[in-house]
Amino acid sequence: MRCLALALLSVFLINASGYQSSADKTRPEGMKTKSGFEVFLDEANATKDRDPLNNVPVYRHGSCPPGAVLPDVKLIGDNGHEVVIVRLGIKVLPDYAGGSVSLPVLIGAGGKKYHSRATMLSDSLPEMLRTLKGTGKQLQCEFPFEIPAGTQIKQVQFEEVLFDLKQ
Repeated sequence: MRCLALALLSVFLINASGYQSSADKTRPEGMKTKSGFEVFLDEANATKDRDPLNNVPVYRHGSCPPGAVLPDVKLIGDNGHEVVIVRLGIKVLPDYAGGSVSLPVLIGAGGKKYHSRATMLSDSLPEMLRTLKGTGKQLQCEFPFEIPAGTQIKQVQFEEVLFDLKQ
């Protein structure tokens, strides 16, 4: 029951938005990378979950799949910052040669890049990727980014692929 409540809460919080993908969600294909992935930007939203005492963002570690690493641990953001949660769907294509998943980067209006400092990828992720190779199934990944409040984010970059965002 507790897991269900946390899952429902996280869905609610992730959908409580500020950023939206400008990608057409009806298109059947994502964007292909040189390393053998097809990537879909599912969501990029500012979390509204706040610590009631300090009024700072509260969020979970990023992982593939979401909640796989330290599922019951919540992180507390810095004062004056917001947390943008990026959710990607990743298909492993037949030409995938091995390795792990790269971490995405947020790109601000002025070209400044923001990196996720709170993402932990499971040791079993490379094996999971090999298992998914060529199956057409998507691996869901969640990446939190702590950025200064009011920052205008324009794009999400995964390897050489860029997704435009609108606010």
